[in-house]
Amino acid sequence: MDIAVGITLLYAFISASFRGVISTIDRYQFGVSRQSVTFTNIYNNVLAFIISLVVCIFFGDVHRVLPFLGNIKIILFSFILQLAAHAFSYAFKHMKIPAVIIFSKMADLFIPIGIFLFSSIWNWSDFLFSVSTFLVCVPIFIFQNKKGHIHLFSALAVLFVLVIQGSFSPWFMSGVSSDSWIHYTVALIFWRLVFSLLGVINNSKEFSMHPTCSKKFRKYLSIMLVRSVLTLGAQAFLVLSLSQERPVLAWPVLNATGLISVVFSSLILREHAGKYEILAVILIAILGLLKALV
Repeated sequence: MDIAVGITLLYAFISASFRGVISTIDRYQFGVSRQSVTFTNIYNNVLAFIISLVVCIFFGDVHRVLPFLGNIKIILFSFILQLAAHAFSYAFKHMKIPAVIIFSKMADLFIPIGIFLFSSIWNWSDFLFSVSTFLVCVPIFIFQNKKGHIHLFSALAVLFVLVIQGSFSPWFMSGVSSDSWIHYTVALIFWRLVFSLLGVINNSKEFSMHPTCSKKFRKYLSIMLVRSVLTLGAQAFLVLSLSQERPVLAWPVLNATGLISVVFSSLILREHAGKYEILAVILIAILGLLKALV
């Protein structure tokens, strides 16, 4: 058994699972409760940043965060992560979930090539793993998107941003060690907060959508606290998975977040999950297990 591969995939699965739960919460907050996307994202990043700082203060090394705040790699990575979030939001408005899933997974075909071009890292076994995780998702698109259309700009935006962030991930993560990943994560959340605040410039009216009733606000705050902890966990395990020796293995799992969120939505919100989504999640987990064992 390859322990390093197993750890990389485990971290990626944890990050994707946390993000899957966050997506389920988003479906409730934005779809059911009609809460402001801008307001929620800002408060989520503020709380996640505060919680991460408290963790650093508890361990007595908050001063080590400062150098990471000025790290150009972290600034660029956080910017691309924000772009990816916006690309997905735009895609979900114009395409059905199966179409978004397949185009996010299509990035798995190009990320290993991008990593090779920018860092000369290549492994045929890792590439076949990426291809395999894409192929198990193809039935979702074929059988569950029959009446859906493809919004070309949305599809290409998702694909482009995911390939860029994946291809440059070895460079983004260079220098991250076992004793600095938490500081990297804090800086990453800080810059995501900064970039999310920029959305207020054109969306200030959305702040009128936040809950004003004290009872509703208490419920909103409790959900936000859970969401913020999940965000911190998702970002931390994202950093941990990508800072391993073979980050290319993490992306097929990380790019399955949309797929995993469908399963969580069925469990938490009682939404219908197609058999092909459930089967794809199971097969990706089996492929990951086989990858670690072989």
